[in-house]
Amino acid sequence: YVHCPNNCEQKQITKLNLEKHLSECPKRIQQCEHCSEKIVATQLVRHHLLDCQKFPISCPVCGDSKILRENISSDINIISGD
Repeated sequence: YVHCPNNCEQKQITKLNLEKHLSECPKRIQQCEHCSEKIVATQLVRHHLLDCQKFPISCPVCGDSKILRENISSDINIISGD
């Protein structure tokens, strides 16, 4: 048996199952498809909902749903005339 190199809760993994486990491990590192930042798999949804500046969100003023979070204040300013 071996330990998961990601230090997840699964303590003993057979060497035969290690590769499969690593592809499904909740603590594996994944790359955000929007900003390319590397995030722990269990934190990816939180990253998308709160942190990722490249994640497309809906503008609360105009309703456009493809505005990157990093550009939302500019979109609001353009619409409001500031």
